Amino acid sequence: MAALAVIDEYLPVTPSLFSPILFAGWPLLAGVLLTIAAGPAAAAPTRPNILVLWHDGISPAAISAYGHGVVGEQTPRIDGLAATGTAMTDAYGEVTAAAAQAAFLTGRYAVRTGLAGAAAGASRGDPGLTRAQPTLARLLRALGYATGRFGLDRVGVGTADLGFDNFYGAVLPVATSPGAPGELQLGADTGADTGANDSRLPPVLHLQRQPDGSLQRDPVGRLDARRRAGLDAETAARALTFIEQQQAAGRPWFVWWSAVGAQVPAEDTAAASLPATTTPLGIHDAQVGQFLERLEQLGIAADTLVLYVGATGIATAGATAMLDPFDAPPASGEGGYRVPLLVRWPARVPGGVWRNDPVHLLDALPTLLAAAGEPDLPALLATGIALQPEGAVYRAHLDGVNQLPLLRGDAARGARQALLYWSADGLPIALRVDDWKLTFAVPVAAAAPAWAQPLAALRAPLLVNLRQQPSGPSAFDATRADEWRAAHGGLLAVARAHLQALQSSLQTFAPEAGEALAGIDWMLERLGP
Repeated sequence: MAALAVIDEYLPVTPSLFSPILFAGWPLLAGVLLTIAAGPAAAAPTRPNILVLWHDGISPAAISAYGHGVVGEQTPRIDGLAATGTAMTDAYGEVTAAAAQAAFLTGRYAVRTGLAGAAAGASRGDPGLTRAQPTLARLLRALGYATGRFGLDRVGVGTADLGFDNFYGAVLPVATSPGAPGELQLGADTGADTGANDSRLPPVLHLQRQPDGSLQRDPVGRLDARRRAGLDAETAARALTFIEQQQAAGRPWFVWWSAVGAQVPAEDTAAASLPATTTPLGIHDAQVGQFLERLEQLGIAADTLVLYVGATGIATAGATAMLDPFDAPPASGEGGYRVPLLVRWPARVPGGVWRNDPVHLLDALPTLLAAAGEPDLPALLATGIALQPEGAVYRAHLDGVNQLPLLRGDAARGARQALLYWSADGLPIALRVDDWKLTFAVPVAAAAPAWAQPLAALRAPLLVNLRQQPSGPSAFDATRADEWRAAHGGLLAVARAHLQALQSSLQTFAPEAGEALAGIDWMLERLGP
C-alpha cells in the first residue's frame, strides 16, 4: 500500500457518479495501479526517458525540414529529428498557447479543464489547471518517473501541484492581455533591478519536491523584457542539469522544456557562442541542438523519446507566409492550428518517415503512457480509480488517442479519425474527419488580427478536402456546399456520430466551460438529420 500512495491526485468524482459498479471495480483498479506503482525499479530499464521540446508559436513552414529552406531559414538540429525519426505533416495544436499546454498536459480538450481560450480563462479569473487534474506529469510520476517542467508556464504549474517534481520558469496568467491569445505583454523594459521587483510582471519561480512530498516555492525575480530575451537559455540550462541529476540517480525522467523564441540580446549571443546576426529561430534551433548533444554525451539518445512540437500555428516570422500553405491564422482556418511535430526514439520509432495522418496535442498523454509501457492506464481513468491511502475515486474522459502503433510502424493509419477546432472563446467552430474539413463559422471580416474578429455562424458547414486545398475553405466554396453535401453523405454521417459521442461524454463529464455542450448541439443542428 505504501507504494501506491505515490498516486494521490486525480479528478475527483462527484457523489452522484458513485455506483455499485464503480465500487465493485475498486479492488481490480487498485490492484492494477499497485502493480504499476510498486514496480518502477524493475521496469525502469524498459521505460524510456521522455524529452519534450516545445515552441509556444511556430508554423511548420518555419522548420526547414518542412519548408526545405525556401524562405532562407535553416534549422539543421531540428531537421535532424525528422531525418532520424518520424515527422507528422498534419499535426494540430490549439489557437491559444494556454489551451495548447492544457491539451498536452491533460489529454483533454481545454474546454473540459476551463482553459479553452485566453478570453474564457480571463473572464473567470482562473489561475489555470487545479491540483485535482489528472495530468501527464502526475501519471508518469506514479510510474516512477522524475518529472521536470522548464520554461514559460501558462496553465498554473507554479500555482498548483500538477505532478512535476521540479519547475523553473515564468508563470503567466491564463490570459496575458485582453483578447490576445498567447501574446506575452511585458511593457517597456525598465531595467533588471526594477523589473525584478515590479509585481505587475510575471513571476519567475523555482519549485522543488521535498522529501515529504510537498513543493518548496522559491521566487527568483520577475520576467521583464530583458530577462525574457534570455529566458530560453536560462531554462534550458536548468533542464539539462535536471536530466544529468536523474541520470546519476538512475531514475527515468520526463522533461518538458518550452521556448518563447524571443530575440536574444547581443551580449547573450556572445556568451552562447552564437553570432550576433543569428535569428530567433536560429537561436532556438541551437538550443534544441544542446539537448540532443547532451543525450549523446550521456549515452542515452537511443533510449530517449524526443518529441518536438509547437503549441499554436502562429507563424514565427512573416517570411514564412511565402511558403506556408495554411496562410495566416484566421479564426477557423488551418494557419492557427497546424504545428510541426517530430518524434525520435531510435530504439522503437523508424527514422526518415513522414506521415500524413492527423494527430493532435491531445494524443501526447495516451501515446507517451503507452511508450512507458502502460497503454491501458488512460482507459482506467474513464471507469474510475481508487487511490490509497485516502480511498478516493477519480474519473476523467480523455479526448486523446494512442498513436504509438502508428509511430512504430505497426499500424497502417493513425488512431484519430476526427478532431475539433475550438475558438479562442472556447466554442467549437470546425471539425476535421479524415482528410475533410467542415467549417461551421468564419470571421465576419478579414481584417487583422483575424482571431479578434467576430464569428459568423453558417447555416450549413463548408466542406473542403485538405489534401486538395490545405488552407481550408474559401468564399468560392460556399457555392459548392450543397453539391458536396449531396456527394458526401457518408462523411456527414461520420461527423454526426463523432459529435454525438462527444456530446454524450460532455454530458457525463461536465466541462468547465458551459458553452461547450451548447456549441456541439449547434453543430449537430447545422449537419441536419
